[in-house]
Amino acid sequence: MTFVLTLLIFQSALGAFDTLYRHGIKESRPDKHAAKKELKLHAVRTCLYAFLFMTFAWLELKGNLAALLFLLLMLEVILVLSDFIIEDDPRHLPLFERVTHTVLAINFGVILGYLLPELYHWYLQPTGISIAYYGWLSWVISLFSLAAFTSGVKGWQRSSRLTSMDLSFDVFERYRGEKKSILVTGGSGFIGKRLVQALINLGHDVTVLTRDIPAAAQDMTGKVSFLNDLSKLNSENHFNIIINLAGEPLAKGRWTKKRKKQFVKSRIAMTAKLNTLITRLRRKPELLINGSAIGYYGPQDGTMLNEESNFTKSFSHHLCESWEHEANKIKEHNVRVCLLRIGVVLGQDGGPLNQLRLPFEFGCATQIGNGGQWMSWIHRDDLISMMLHLMANNTLKGPFNATAPTPVTNSDFTCILSRYLSTLVRIKIPSKVLSIIVGEMANEILITGQRVIPVNFQLSKFEFTYPELPQALEHLITAKVSD
Repeated sequence: MTFVLTLLIFQSALGAFDTLYRHGIKESRPDKHAAKKELKLHAVRTCLYAFLFMTFAWLELKGNLAALLFLLLMLEVILVLSDFIIEDDPRHLPLFERVTHTVLAINFGVILGYLLPELYHWYLQPTGISIAYYGWLSWVISLFSLAAFTSGVKGWQRSSRLTSMDLSFDVFERYRGEKKSILVTGGSGFIGKRLVQALINLGHDVTVLTRDIPAAAQDMTGKVSFLNDLSKLNSENHFNIIINLAGEPLAKGRWTKKRKKQFVKSRIAMTAKLNTLITRLRRKPELLINGSAIGYYGPQDGTMLNEESNFTKSFSHHLCESWEHEANKIKEHNVRVCLLRIGVVLGQDGGPLNQLRLPFEFGCATQIGNGGQWMSWIHRDDLISMMLHLMANNTLKGPFNATAPTPVTNSDFTCILSRYLSTLVRIKIPSKVLSIIVGEMANEILITGQRVIPVNFQLSKFEFTYPELPQALEHLITAKVSD
């Protein structure tokens, strides 16, 4: 059994990586509605894994109990195969995840190959239970079993919450008005897909520029057009509004020199292509809403920042300033340009909240350093409402801070999130550790921050639906759908 237990440890470690990193962080599955069935199956399978692993670590089941154990193993095989099929239904699995699943399946097959003869030997003996002990292997497998059981329970809770999440579009009805033709770049991302669906529901004609049309189409319902190259548009095409959200994600990995170049290039190149498109269009758009970020102001202390505030020199400022400069060139075509300096966007089916809440799901409230750095956040629905507000008010132009009016410190955020996700311990992650692990991104985003106020939106009489963080988190985590 020693070899079998060693294989079980490998299975547990690789399964934990697949669950926490691939599903929880990289693919952001734990809060996507399409993943409800997947999450429930994961939960059942993980709890069954926990029971089986704990049993093999400490017990030998003899006679009819061995037969029962065999049936449970066969059930686990069926669940694993079903899981692979269901996972590929709501999304096309990336190659790395397919390889991971293949390795897990092969390893589980090897475990069964070595385990079945042992089970048959147990079956031939009188029914009963014998205590077994395999030294450190038993203890390590026990730890993995407890972690798997906790993960399974938490996964079931998440799947239950998905049925009650309120993704109603009623909050946008106040902006229903004249039908517009709208081009959206970055329309398949965390912000874009919700924006596009809101625009469709409000009766607009929407065209989405995306590299992966089949994947983008999966997340949207209603009449929407897709495009993978702006050059396919001719001079007679017309868009009243262009919303540019395209850009390489900043939060996926260390900021290497190569990635930093890609961050800038992806944003500048797309905006330049839009400028080229507008140049050849016979009828120019009325409005360009261009994405940016509060990183424009660079790392700051507790100074309250508005759209006219000074910046500190940093890569994040260089990135945002370069992007805004390219977007402002489009004003030459007599197009109204609005620059959205977006804060930390909180939503239900992915985004930063999905990663921020992960340790809380397992009972661990995490605070970065002394917790004094400011976090300027915005509920995703308020961000989309801001875009609709800019569309509806043709006198508005220039930079706009897209944040809630009540920024919080990292310490306050941790305390407030703990109200809705019960935790057992609170851990302070040393800033130096994050700086070493994450690099420049930690120094500019995680360890420092900005205390940003949306002054221009306030002056334009924009009405926030979620002006306070407790109100926003309550909706995002515990909201119920109204009948």
